[in-house]
Amino acid sequence: MLPTPSWWNPEERHAAAEQKSVHRLCPAQSSNLCRTPVVPRRRRCPHGIRNVPEADGVFSDAVFAIALTLLALDLKLPEGIAAAQLDGALINALPELFAYALSFVIIAKTWLLHHSDFALIRRFNSTLAWMNLALLFFIAMLPAPTSVLSEYGDDPTPWPSILYAANIGAIYLLLAGIWSYARHTNLMDPGMTAHVHRRIFTVRMAVPVVFLLSIPAAFALNAYTPLLWLLLLPASWLSRWMSTRSEQGSTAAKSSP
Repeated sequence: MLPTPSWWNPEERHAAAEQKSVHRLCPAQSSNLCRTPVVPRRRRCPHGIRNVPEADGVFSDAVFAIALTLLALDLKLPEGIAAAQLDGALINALPELFAYALSFVIIAKTWLLHHSDFALIRRFNSTLAWMNLALLFFIAMLPAPTSVLSEYGDDPTPWPSILYAANIGAIYLLLAGIWSYARHTNLMDPGMTAHVHRRIFTVRMAVPVVFLLSIPAAFALNAYTPLLWLLLLPASWLSRWMSTRSEQGSTAAKSSP
């Protein structure tokens, strides 16, 4: 009786198939002694583009939360105030309260915009990561000029207002830069239309324009410079109105024969 060939045995064929799935021949041709295990390689996206990781969002939220907490550290009255002097001390603390409220609103608004932006940004790269870190840098630094503004804002010097306006201007310029960069590098949701992106960008630029224009005006206005920041309300409304009119004009031009 002829011997049964090894390839006919089902058990040996199964073992050989498993061995081939675990090992592969190395480039040194067909030597059976030269086998290396197959290590699955992680697929990398071109140009360092990847999905937005959840850890980046958690880190950004932590920076915003710490900045909001540090703002409240300056809200305190001098020690040893008598009960009869409490009314005057509370009135004297109004500049600190105003600076705290303004910075709180700005950081909270920036946090909301940051969340809405990264809900639409689907992919991430190193440039966008550095832009986000620069934004967080100025967010974390905002309590410092807020403290200077509340402490020396009444003095006849422009520097408290200049430092504060420069910090806020940098924050909103970086927000607008992140928004524009993500759109032009195809990192954003494809469903974001061009006219919606342009309208949001135009509205956001109103804030840094007002704050940066107040910097040269501070040398003449000194302690009255924060009054210029009230122009944020009409400037934001005007930017929305202009963007809406531009969008309506482009829509009418496309619909006309």
